[in-house]
Amino acid sequence: MASSLEHAVLLEQVQRRLTIFYEALSARSVSLVPLSEEERSSPPPDTRSTVRLPAEQESADWYKLAVGHRAIHYESGTYKFKFLSPARHFSSLRPDSLKGIPVYDGDSQLDWFFRLFANRALALDLFNVLEDFRIDEWAARKYKGLAGLCSRIQSRELDIRPDVSDMAPRQALAEVIVRLSLNGRLLRFDAPAFLRDSVSIAVGIFDSLGTAGATVEDAAEATIRIYHLLVAMPNVAVPGIEKVPIALSESRSHDAGVRWPTEWPEPDPVHLEGDVVLEVRFEPVSYREQMGFWLRNYEASAPPELQSIFTFRDMPARSKILLDPDPMAMQDDEFEQDLQSPPKPLPHDHGHEEEDREHAAGEIHTHDPDVFIYPEWDYQKNAYLKNWCALREQSIAGGSEDRLYSDTLRRNSTLIPRILKVVESIAPENLRKVYRMPFGDDIDIDACIDAVIDLSAGVKVSDNVYSARERVARDVAVAFLLDLSASTAESVAGSSDPKEESRRIIDVEKESMMLMLAVTTKVGDAVAIYGFSGTGRDDVQFFCLKEFKDRFSAEVVQRIGALKPVHTTRMAPAIRHAVRKLVRQECQTKMLMIISDGRPFDIDYGIDYGEEFILDYAVQDTRKALDEARANGVVPFLLTVDEEGNDYLREMCSDMGYEIISDITQLPLRIVSLYRELRAG
Repeated sequence: MASSLEHAVLLEQVQRRLTIFYEALSARSVSLVPLSEEERSSPPPDTRSTVRLPAEQESADWYKLAVGHRAIHYESGTYKFKFLSPARHFSSLRPDSLKGIPVYDGDSQLDWFFRLFANRALALDLFNVLEDFRIDEWAARKYKGLAGLCSRIQSRELDIRPDVSDMAPRQALAEVIVRLSLNGRLLRFDAPAFLRDSVSIAVGIFDSLGTAGATVEDAAEATIRIYHLLVAMPNVAVPGIEKVPIALSESRSHDAGVRWPTEWPEPDPVHLEGDVVLEVRFEPVSYREQMGFWLRNYEASAPPELQSIFTFRDMPARSKILLDPDPMAMQDDEFEQDLQSPPKPLPHDHGHEEEDREHAAGEIHTHDPDVFIYPEWDYQKNAYLKNWCALREQSIAGGSEDRLYSDTLRRNSTLIPRILKVVESIAPENLRKVYRMPFGDDIDIDACIDAVIDLSAGVKVSDNVYSARERVARDVAVAFLLDLSASTAESVAGSSDPKEESRRIIDVEKESMMLMLAVTTKVGDAVAIYGFSGTGRDDVQFFCLKEFKDRFSAEVVQRIGALKPVHTTRMAPAIRHAVRKLVRQECQTKMLMIISDGRPFDIDYGIDYGEEFILDYAVQDTRKALDEARANGVVPFLLTVDEEGNDYLREMCSDMGYEIISDITQLPLRIVSLYRELRAG
């Protein structure tokens, strides 16, 4: 037990780092809670926002794997399961329609899948083991830092597994399945000869499921096959049967000469007194969670509007009546509470899966004109790592709707007069008026008259009916750098208006940029807006929403409106790239305003030095990038809504400007006010 370990690590010692690690991988906020003494023997399942872990454990590595395993369920697609989608490595045994399968309000598509089985508890437990194996293999391929760690801990788990030799055939096969999920291919044991074929077929199934590109649908197909092998196996000792040696290294194709089930839903078996004796138990693996009922209602990322429709339907009371009373049913009222509450932050999509892509080792070089290579500051070596980060500059296609600007003005109607007062305090010097513009401050009367004449004459009408003020000689250039990390999907807390609670941090960032564009357009300063995120040092993403040369137009508004949370907060390369753009501006004052919701972090920051250095490494690299900005004549300022920002900002920003906003709803006005203060000197 963990409490008896001589050098146990306490959860509270690594809790902060693990929380950031989980949120970076899963794009969800989480509370890591120590198990109570009563819960240790039978840990409760994790919930949407709470992960329960032992209060102490053998190592920080164990905690990292346990937390990473849970988080990667989201990134590897466990909750994106589609009932009718084909698997990649298995032919489909699932029915090609939902005919005859009970479907109820509030179901996930995994619910539909488990209703195929007569013994749903067995199917669910088996799916858990197989999906655990798939995501462990997936993570080891994508995150090299987890591969060796996973292998070591799996070896220790295998050492404490129960002995197979004295088990009844069905229980023995169940234990073999768990061992295969831990890559335990070295086991040899004596068992009845009829078990040999089932074991070799199971090994073949795991070979396919562990292949690169396997999806959650592959885990579902593997579940059907191994479930069929299990239920066909007796679960009592068979006297007088000759035993033969069986090895987990022997593999057989899972589709060679096996008659798999085709009747769905599976007919209910005849229940006999004493059936409990025939039940099979999958002895748990310590670092894996007990998923149980929490598989329910975990859908993949969807637009907030869709989740709102689902959440506010009048269905909680009906749900409990309609749902079958089966082993998957919820053991408490969490589901009902979730449906009655405002929408939770949505997990984000990472785009197409890139699990097979090898992450860079050593220096990075490229001939791609959209990729820029930057150094990284290694504070342990007190030196730059040359050609260490690859930043890809990307444009965002605007959405079809153009409501963001008008919605922002409507939502902030009480704020607009205060913003205008700020604008008026910035003297609009050296401005000239330009006419016939597609976007601007005022209506161009002459252009409107011409447009009416053209309309009457049946001639194509120009959209250039605005006038704008343009600075003859600009003396200020400001770049706004927006954090697009996954945590910006968090809901805005503290609002008394239920409608406001569905707004996310990223929505407030968007509104702030719309209001800033209105201000800077009237003042005539050169403004650029960028967003950033990262998924490792070879995949830093830099989104160009408005370049300095771009006018404030409907296209810019649509780009901002299309922003979505991405992944982690690799801030330093984004700062270096924004500074690169700023120094090219022929302006006397150059400012960089960074708007973030959390500390710098990425999955491979300082990974060579171990877990305890990752957070400090990220802070020091970002601090160095800010120093470089000042050395290049750029004034940086960091604005964060992270209430724990003082923990790292004092070190990261030192004598530079930064501010922590406790109420994110005040972000738009505070950005405008800070802009005026920074502009004034």
